[in-house]
Amino acid sequence: MTVEGEKTTPAAGAARRGVVGRLSWGLADQAASSLSNFVVGIYVARSLGLTAFGVFSLAWVTYGVVLNVSRGLATDPLVVRFSGVPQASWRGAVARASGAALLVGAGIGTVSLVAGLAIGGQVGVAFAALGVVLPGLLLQDAWRYSFFAAGVGRKAFVNDVVWALALVPAMVVAARVGTVPAF
Repeated sequence: MTVEGEKTTPAAGAARRGVVGRLSWGLADQAASSLSNFVVGIYVARSLGLTAFGVFSLAWVTYGVVLNVSRGLATDPLVVRFSGVPQASWRGAVARASGAALLVGAGIGTVSLVAGLAIGGQVGVAFAALGVVLPGLLLQDAWRYSFFAAGVGRKAFVNDVVWALALVPAMVVAARVGTVPAF
């Protein structure tokens, strides 16, 4: 903290700008991620009937639980142990975290796919569809966290914006098909 009349050193000013920049990108990324999730929920609710939206919601909530399991096993340790380390260490950790996210996605995705096929009906099809896309969803989230661990929130933001933009044509096609697995 400076006293009136004192000037901050250039290093202190640069450090402050760096912190503000990282916070700004972190907030922008979270806003992009939350907004895209909100828009997907609203779009699906408006595109499907009440029962189909309920089925979609079961798969959506399951994805949320699996996402947190993946974060606990893969990306939370990455952020805690490999933030601010040399790039070679970070790259190795990102590869391991991405692999762990893919393993969680493939493992739970397989369980979801088999359970969906066994359950049948709309709920079964929704869980089967979730099982197919789960590894990719968890990998995208692992990359997002990897960028934060490296202190480059701007790249995490770009990752989420690209993801949101890719959802636009996918959601339009899904609405035309009009079934839960399409979403």
